[in-house]
Amino acid sequence: MVGESLELSEILDFYDLREDGRFEHTSHTRKCLGGCSDLVETIVRREVEKVPVLTLTPNSLFRLLGAGVKVCRVVDPSVRVTLDMLAKGELEEIGMDRYSKLARR
Repeated sequence: MVGESLELSEILDFYDLREDGRFEHTSHTRKCLGGCSDLVETIVRREVEKVPVLTLTPNSLFRLLGAGVKVCRVVDPSVRVTLDMLAKGELEEIGMDRYSKLARR
């Protein structure tokens, strides 16, 4: 379930979209408390193309966009629904000008 802001997430799962339209789970990263690299840096280092989010801070959005990572707004907290919509290109891309459309926590 995609149910919290990016910065509060304890685990990030990484998926690759296969040619047949299915997602392959490639890895996950557990956030360490106290001293590990931040989640945005982890995403950027992995050369992620798109990140679906329910919400995140303006600073994280700015950093992701600056690194060339597309940020998409999640409309349903179900991972399955989110992955299906992502594969079909149905998630709305969010820029700094559309930040207010993200959920508030």
